[in-house]
Amino acid sequence: MKRSVNPNLLSLGVYYFVLARSAAFFGFNPNSGNLYHLSLELLLKSVLSKKYSNDELRCRYKHKLKKMWKDFKSQNSIDDVSELDEIVKILDKFELIRYLEFPNRKSLALTVDFGAYKSWVKASKGHETDPYSFNFDDMDKLFKFIILKSSMNPNFIKSYFIKKEAKEMYERENKHSIFSKIN
Repeated sequence: MKRSVNPNLLSLGVYYFVLARSAAFFGFNPNSGNLYHLSLELLLKSVLSKKYSNDELRCRYKHKLKKMWKDFKSQNSIDDVSELDEIVKILDKFELIRYLEFPNRKSLALTVDFGAYKSWVKASKGHETDPYSFNFDDMDKLFKFIILKSSMNPNFIKSYFIKKEAKEMYERENKHSIFSKIN
């Protein structure tokens, strides 16, 4: 029996994506990174639900974005997307600090980059820093890629934006909007 995308996981993934964008605009870190991680986890699980039940998804993947991403690419016959692979790798790190578990007892440097701007972090003398940084535009690019490669209709996704403010937040400074060709 062929299953379809789990609409509950999909809607939650879209909602968390808009919340993540909002948090990034307001400079809420690490919240924005955690919300992006959760959003993309739910989006990938919604697509992988074509093959696996909710229980199987939970046991097989837990919160491991890289593993979900690998299976998503395989399930959708996607080959070389090394730029997106790197984005997933960066975002996957945010799972480590979801519950404020700082790896290796290092200080964290949390940044969100916008556009072509790439931030850099310099640690204080005698302190090791573990950088947690992502690019805002890269998150939009990854979201669009997942939606379109999953053969989801952008008009269907548009139906999740019940309030105009949610759609406005999604489209705000979004160079990779899935709605760019529809109104």
